[in-house]
Amino acid sequence: MKRYSVFVACGLLAFVGVAVVLPRVLDFIEFRFDAPLPYEAVVRLTLLAVYAALLAGGLWWALVRCRNRHFLVWVACAFSFIAFVLVVFGDQTHRLMEEFSWIRYSTSLFLLLASAAAFMRWRSAVSSALGAGFLFAALDEVLQLHEKLGQFLGARVSLPPNATDYITVVYAVAGLAAVLLLMKSARRFVTETPFAVTVLFAGAVTYALSTVFDTVDFFILERLRGLGAFWAAHAGSYVTDVMYTVWAPRNFLNGLEELLEQVAAALFFTALVSALVERPSRRWMDEPVATEQRIQKIKRWGSAVVGLVIVAVAVVVWAGGEPQGLLIPGGGETIIASAPQGLSHADDVAYHPAWGVIVANEGRGSVYQWHDGLWQQIPDPQHRIQNPDSVAVDDERIYVSDSAQGIIFAYNKSLSGGDGWRPLFTRADGLTHPEALATVEKTIYVLDEGEKTISKLTQGAKAESWRPVHPRWVAPESIAYDAARKRLYVSDDESGAVFAVDFAARTLREVAKLPRSEDIIVLPDGTLIATDTRAGALFRIYPDDGRIEKVAQFKRPYRDLQGVAYDGERLYVISADGFGSSSFMPSILW
Repeated sequence: MKRYSVFVACGLLAFVGVAVVLPRVLDFIEFRFDAPLPYEAVVRLTLLAVYAALLAGGLWWALVRCRNRHFLVWVACAFSFIAFVLVVFGDQTHRLMEEFSWIRYSTSLFLLLASAAAFMRWRSAVSSALGAGFLFAALDEVLQLHEKLGQFLGARVSLPPNATDYITVVYAVAGLAAVLLLMKSARRFVTETPFAVTVLFAGAVTYALSTVFDTVDFFILERLRGLGAFWAAHAGSYVTDVMYTVWAPRNFLNGLEELLEQVAAALFFTALVSALVERPSRRWMDEPVATEQRIQKIKRWGSAVVGLVIVAVAVVVWAGGEPQGLLIPGGGETIIASAPQGLSHADDVAYHPAWGVIVANEGRGSVYQWHDGLWQQIPDPQHRIQNPDSVAVDDERIYVSDSAQGIIFAYNKSLSGGDGWRPLFTRADGLTHPEALATVEKTIYVLDEGEKTISKLTQGAKAESWRPVHPRWVAPESIAYDAARKRLYVSDDESGAVFAVDFAARTLREVAKLPRSEDIIVLPDGTLIATDTRAGALFRIYPDDGRIEKVAQFKRPYRDLQGVAYDGERLYVISADGFGSSSFMPSILW
C-alpha cells in the first residue's frame, strides 16, 4: 500500500506539472498554426502527457529494480499507453468520456486476456473466480451492460443521474464478497504468488480510483461553480489558464476514469500472467533483466532523451506565440458582469441607446440591463419568462424569445404595476421554439432552430414562415438586419455558414463560412461581426466579397462565445459555460 501511495503521489505531481506547463505549449500550437484546439483535444493531450511522464518514471523505477517482474509490469503499462495513443489520435467520433469511445475495446481486450490467463490455472478456485469475473467485466465493457441496466431501471423507478456509477460499485462489492467466500483458497494464492497479488491489488485500487472519479464529478462541478466570484475576479490570470484542464469537470474526470479502467485492466492481466509464471519460475521473476553494463547504457540513453524533451518543452514555453487580433483577456477589455451580478448561462446580448445593454440570462430565466453604469434586473414579478434565448430592442420595447414556452414577450416599462412583460406572439401564431430575433420597424423576424424556419411576424397580420433549402442550412442560430441595405443575415451554428437572406423573394446567398458561427450583428459600414464557439474568436465578415478577418481571440477558458452587440464605439460579448452548463467557468459580459 505504501508503494502504491507513492505511485499515486507521483501521478498527482505529474498532473500538476503538466497542467502548469501545458498552457504555454498549447499557446505555441494554437498561435503558430492559428488553430484553436477544442476542449476534448486538451483533455486528451493532458492525460497523454501525464501517462507519458509516469511511464518514463516507471521505466527508471524498473531499471533501478532491475528484475524481470518489474519489467513485466512496465511492459504491460507500455502496451496500455500505446493503446491509449491509438484512441487519442484515432477516435475522432466520440469524446473520451463517452461509453462508446474506442478505449472500451482496449480495456475489454486486457480484461479478456486476464480472464484467459486466470482460467489457465483452472484448478484454483480463486483463479477460476477471477477468470469468470474478468470475463464478465470484459463483456460489460463492450456490451455496455451496466449502462443498459441503469436505463432499464431508470425507465421504471426514479434514480439519481449517476445511478450507473453505483452499479459499478456493486460489481466491486460482489467481487470482494467472492474473495471472502474463497478465503481458504485465497490464502494459498497469496502464499504461492505474492508478487501477482501485489499487482492485482494495485489494479483493484486503480479501478477503485476510477470509480471514485466517475462518482464525484457532479460534486466537484458544483464546488467549483461555487467559486464563480473568484474565477470572474481572476479572469485572464495564469491560474484560470491552468484550471482549463478541468474546465468541464465531468468531461475530464470521466475521461480520466476510462483511462484508469484501461490501466487497471492492464494490471489485472499482468497479475494473472505473473501468477502463471511465478509459482514454477520464481527464480526467473527475480533474475536481473539485463547485465549491469547494458542497464547503465539504457539509463544514459534514457536520460539523454528525457533531457531533450525537457529542453524542447522549455523552448516552446519560452517562445510562445502571438495570436491574430487582440487576445482577450489582456486586450484592454472590461468585465461588466458575471456570476456575482447574477449571470448564469447567459445567452444573448443587444444594445439600443434608449435601453443600454440588455442580456438574456437563460440559466436563471431573467433579463438584465446595464445602462448609464447601473446593472439591474428587468422586473418580472409574475415570473413569466422561463427560458430567455434571445433579445432584441427598439425605441419602445424589449423583445425576448422563450423557446420552452413558444412565446415572444415584449417589455414596456410604461405599463403599470412594475410588470411590463406581455406575450406578443405565441404558438397560436405558428411559433414552435422561437429563438433569434430581429426587429424591422413594427415587424419581427424570428428563427426557429427546431423547425429550421424564418418567420415574419406583424401584429394584426398573418404570420409568414419560410424554410430555406441549402446544404449548409442546418441549424439557423442568429439573425441580424442591415437597415441601410434592407437585408437580413442569418448564421448557422452547425455548418458555420453565414447567409444573406431576401425574405420577400425567398432567396439566400452564402457570404461566409466560419468554423461554428454563433451570433452576428451588422456594423454601420455594412460589415458583420460574428462570434464563433469553435474558434473562440470574434470575426469581421465583409459580405460583398466574402473576406474574413479575426478581430479578437479569447483565451481558452472563455471560448464559449454567445451574443455580441455594438454601441457605436465598443463591442459587448457574452462568454458562457459550455453546452448544458458543463463548465464551472461563469458567464461573463465583456
